[in-house]
Amino acid sequence: MRGHPILSFHAYTPVHHHRLSIRQNCIRACALSTTNEATQFLESGKQTTDTPLISTLHDESRRVRGNFFCPGHKQGNRIHPSFRSLCEPDPLRADLPELPALDNLFSPEGVIQDAQRMAADTFTRDGSEIWQTLFLVNGSTCGIEAAVLACARPGRKLIIPRNAHQSAVHAAVLSGTIPVWVTPQYDQRNDLVHGITASDILEAFRKHGNQIDAVLIVSPTYHGVCSDTETIARIAHEFGAKLIVDEAHGAHFTFHPSLPRSATDSQADIVVQSTHKTLTAMSQAAMMHVRKASVDTRQLRSALQLVQTTSPNYLLLASLDGTRALMEERGKALMTQTIDLARDCASRIAKLEGFEVLGTNGVGMEAVNSENYLVYGLDCTRITVLLPSGMIGYDLDSYLIDQYGVYAELPAFRHLTFVLSPGTSQKDVDVLVTSLSKYKTTAVEINKPNGATRVNWEDTFKDDNSAISPRDAFFADSMTLKTEDAIGRISVDTLCPYPPGIPLIIGGERITRKHIDILRAVLEAGGSVSGAADNELSTIRVVAEEE
Repeated sequence: MRGHPILSFHAYTPVHHHRLSIRQNCIRACALSTTNEATQFLESGKQTTDTPLISTLHDESRRVRGNFFCPGHKQGNRIHPSFRSLCEPDPLRADLPELPALDNLFSPEGVIQDAQRMAADTFTRDGSEIWQTLFLVNGSTCGIEAAVLACARPGRKLIIPRNAHQSAVHAAVLSGTIPVWVTPQYDQRNDLVHGITASDILEAFRKHGNQIDAVLIVSPTYHGVCSDTETIARIAHEFGAKLIVDEAHGAHFTFHPSLPRSATDSQADIVVQSTHKTLTAMSQAAMMHVRKASVDTRQLRSALQLVQTTSPNYLLLASLDGTRALMEERGKALMTQTIDLARDCASRIAKLEGFEVLGTNGVGMEAVNSENYLVYGLDCTRITVLLPSGMIGYDLDSYLIDQYGVYAELPAFRHLTFVLSPGTSQKDVDVLVTSLSKYKTTAVEINKPNGATRVNWEDTFKDDNSAISPRDAFFADSMTLKTEDAIGRISVDTLCPYPPGIPLIIGGERITRKHIDILRAVLEAGGSVSGAADNELSTIRVVAEEE
């Protein structure tokens, strides 16, 4: 799961919301090949082995009443008939290895090659003559890593927005490129971190000149905010650099004129899309679109072999083919339906007392100056609900799940973000609006004090705490210190909430008091921080010896 603000993530955990022991006997039934066998097993009481993950997955999948998270097929509500036929009644029959007839993902010359060519024709306006599409089974994460490996050389520089996904940091570790951090636009009133501007990119080039090999931008962000990719592409190319666009949340853009333009229409060199997020592929299934005239595709394929499994799941690949077929046949109609639902949903929520919606009635769209806007473009299918003063997003998120079975994609301190897609139904929208309308009756329960209702990220973004490169930090000798003692030292680890997996502290940066206060506020709000030496953040790993 990917993108924002920098510290937005799911605050709930399976233990908090679920009863792990419910209906354990369902587990073995899931593996049986016929409904009768499954029923007989459930009634027999023969299960003796505890399977906590399977049990919780089973229970969780059945308690969702309002699905506003990824993947976009919304628990199979919208997939291509051919893919449904492949999966029913027994999907494991199609869990096959790389048999001769099924081609090879890393050296395709048969059905995978054909499917990728058709995807290029469907997902880009210029088609397969200009673009080469590559299927990804390790998500957009591996696409970003491979793109950086192919475009940025060791010791050279890569422009990255400070709110980039942690895969960008991983790519810097793998490639040895040196990040040039650019501060994104920040909406202090609504506590939202947006995209970067073309003027910020130009300033970075003027400062670092011909040392820069590539630019990586996130467009759209987790909240659906887009940057001016066309102008950024022009600037990058003028300085001889490549433009890589993390378009993980924008795979649907090509299919409707009311949506922002895809980066494939803006002279980007590599565009990485999480086809599973906003469309109908299975989780992990993604695509990379490569402009053939500007990128060495052989180098890119070699990079992908470093970061993708050698045993790709063919159900994931098939779901990409099925999504391509669905969007080729019905893309505009499905997105028209999705947009209509989203506009209806946003309008109804905005009428509820105390709530606002990003982009509705001009909320959050203000100009910073005559050239720069907080929001250059906005995906109307992504609904970010801005909360009344005193209400905490993590608490409201837990309430919606516990009381109504409504799941947001991204809760934060001061807002919740909901993802609508071709799999979204009117029923989903109705239960969301109804559940939000009930918040007054439980205001005391929701608004319990936790000391962390407002956090200003702007200072954290603007402070340049870089001491060494992420790669040098990763390979440095380390020691573990108590958190208070780690302040002022260089962090070895990259610490970030997940999702969306956007780092607060990046390996190679000096740890500040501000960092620790924010991370502790996150934990107090019921969240977790990945990359930490321990779950309580009582210790942090730092570089053992500093020059």
